[in-house]
Amino acid sequence: MGFYAMTVQLEQASNLDRQTRGSTKSQGGFFSAVQLCSVAVEKAMQRQGFGTVLMGAALHDFYEIVVRTGIYAMTLMAANRDVVDFYSQLGFVVYGDPESHMPKMILPAASVIEIIERDGATTTII
Repeated sequence: MGFYAMTVQLEQASNLDRQTRGSTKSQGGFFSAVQLCSVAVEKAMQRQGFGTVLMGAALHDFYEIVVRTGIYAMTLMAANRDVVDFYSQLGFVVYGDPESHMPKMILPAASVIEIIERDGATTTII
């Protein structure tokens, strides 16, 4: 039906806007982030809400990583401009080159922590 994959990596802090850059715990010009490498749903199952369910699970997993490690954010590279709206509805914002055909997006950990801890860890984030 579908899957998602994540990895931990370093991102360049210089790609962030000035305000966001000031709130990161960067070292040597980089900050640690969980990168959402891919989210995929079988073609026949698309547009039925499965992608949203997968993203809810990914964000819960991200929360668990954050509380254990202090990682700053989740990042992703949108496959195309059309999926930017989907990720924007989840709180991601474009950073880096806003004109890119595959824009980078970021979701600060603080946003996910606030939602889950306010609503309870068992509540769906999406």
